[in-house]
Amino acid sequence: MWERLNALSAALGERFPEAHESRAYADTGPVAERLFAKYAGLGWLGKNTLLLNEKMGSWFFLGVIFTTLEFSASLAPYEMPPADLCGNCRQCLDACPTGAFVEPYVLDARRCISYLTIELRGGVPEEFREAIGNKVYGCDICQEVCPYNREAAVTTISDFEPRSWANAEVRTERSPQGLKPNLAVASRSELKLRPPEGANIRQEESLLQPRLEWLAVMSEEEFREKFRGSAMKRTKWSGLVRNACIALGNSKARPGTAQHARILELLQRLSESQEISIAESARWALSRIQ
Repeated sequence: MWERLNALSAALGERFPEAHESRAYADTGPVAERLFAKYAGLGWLGKNTLLLNEKMGSWFFLGVIFTTLEFSASLAPYEMPPADLCGNCRQCLDACPTGAFVEPYVLDARRCISYLTIELRGGVPEEFREAIGNKVYGCDICQEVCPYNREAAVTTISDFEPRSWANAEVRTERSPQGLKPNLAVASRSELKLRPPEGANIRQEESLLQPRLEWLAVMSEEEFREKFRGSAMKRTKWSGLVRNACIALGNSKARPGTAQHARILELLQRLSESQEISIAESARWALSRIQ
């Protein structure tokens, strides 16, 4: 999105030779994209506070270019923005696990799983942890249940494909933050940390339904490597491991199974982390599955 907006901004200089200024924004500044989009005629603001388009639903990104060039408005002076077609539907409101919608069209961001798992620093309030379920980065439930998204087109842009990596098991050892790899065993580009005993190895790791155990033992170095150039860096390493601990506490691993034993060992080690939010979340998870 950022590259395309900047390319379009540069193209303005070729199309309009007069002196002008322009600047692109793609979730990079305090810009009210949804309101701009509404009054540009692109859709209406739904009860889940997102921009909805009758044909495309809400599965799209919004980008903005500010410019000193003068353009004709996309809506005529007598035209109104698209009508609100949400009607009596309240599926998005009722589906929110944390009750983040105070009322239709009003979101309490402090209760939103996207905020809790991405932007919030420190520990997640205990009242929301069970409701978070297995979500480690963001939440789209209010979009997934929206009727206008049932017929939304599937993207063909490769940039939106989930990242994946070839797997390599390495031994791990303690560090002040939690776990760190033994670099003598595997190259930096192939790091895949595992609990040392009873590891459950895949041929490939993917961000499409990623393994919680993999995320929970991810080192800071691997986090920087795997998510370079990704918005997932916003959650920070400690936030992602914290979220994985909470998700493991909600995993309902069956006692007596190899998976349960691995998770117990992993959480016990993470409960000793010097990162307070990780250690406290791991202890909470242990109290749920022991």
